[in-house]
Amino acid sequence: MKKLSMMIMAACLLLLASCSLKPKSIAPASTKFDGGKLATLVELVGTEGELSFEETEAAVPAQIIRLKAKLKLNEETAYLQTTELKEIEFSYEPLKVTLQDAEGKEVKDLELSKDDYKKLAKHLQGKKGEEVEVTFEATYHNSEEAPKWFKQSVAFAAGDAGDVYPIVYNMDGEIGKYPIHATLIEQKDGMIRGAYYYKKGSTILYLMGERNGKYAELYEYTYEGRHTGYWAGVLTEAEYSGSFEAVVPGKSYFFQITPTTELETVKFFDADFDRFFYQRMYEPVVVTEGDFEDTDDAGGNLDALLDKYEKYVDDYITLMKKAQNGNASAMVEAVELLEDAQELAEELEKEQGNMSVADAKRMAEINEKMITAAQNM
Repeated sequence: MKKLSMMIMAACLLLLASCSLKPKSIAPASTKFDGGKLATLVELVGTEGELSFEETEAAVPAQIIRLKAKLKLNEETAYLQTTELKEIEFSYEPLKVTLQDAEGKEVKDLELSKDDYKKLAKHLQGKKGEEVEVTFEATYHNSEEAPKWFKQSVAFAAGDAGDVYPIVYNMDGEIGKYPIHATLIEQKDGMIRGAYYYKKGSTILYLMGERNGKYAELYEYTYEGRHTGYWAGVLTEAEYSGSFEAVVPGKSYFFQITPTTELETVKFFDADFDRFFYQRMYEPVVVTEGDFEDTDDAGGNLDALLDKYEKYVDDYITLMKKAQNGNASAMVEAVELLEDAQELAEELEKEQGNMSVADAKRMAEINEKMITAAQNM
């Protein structure tokens, strides 16, 4: 009986203590979060927040410490502004704050309330400088220490930040020696979609794959769904680098792309990624060069045009060398040949929508051959 009365008294004391814990204002000791992408997008507003304590009556009593504070948007992100609100996701425990005592020592961490995930997502679609009030909280069960933690807390500091998905990588670099511009979008489940183009006149090519740890493996398709290449390498926010394999002509190249702010993201949302996914999962096709040409009538025509274009360029270079050695008639022939080559180049540009990776690379090589020759003359 004595033991029971002591338990009742302890419970009453705890209840009295909790009732006396009125909300209080505490100031932020730091405003900058640390860690993932969210750390660059938001920060705490440097104004006081309201700290409160609540104890619920249940079979297992729960003690809840809450902090209402404001977040400010530091950066506008076009890809989040154009993403449907329901598709914006966060890594586990996206934002934390740390309660501190009078000496600046850590008391307890509070996490962003799950009820405010949607509020945070909507805030990320706003304008730079906008503010929103959110709640950070922690729940303890049957803890006699919780009121003491509340009383000790006189300040709070921005803690760890996680990532927000989708993550967009807008990058610039090269496949082999060929300059490209690429944009990749990574979802929370690791799936990646993207697109890129060669700067020397390629149509847009589409990428789809997934992350496996630090590696990302991507399959490449034309808009019509023809499989043209394979990417495999290490993907970080600092770079994506590794090996690129072209289906035709079956060659491998080293690629490296890094972030750029000078170019807008590649637009590719009209591509049928569901079809690409289905083909990758259920219709794997090993394509040989002969199969590639037979499946697309334009392929043979493009090869013939490229052969003709390359012959014009080679003949032009030969005539220019003769002209340099004093052959006047060679100069006249070179000028006429150059006009023909320019007309053919214009015809090829019209066919860019039908070009494969191999076609684009070959055209770039021919152009570079002519430019190099001209520079050396």
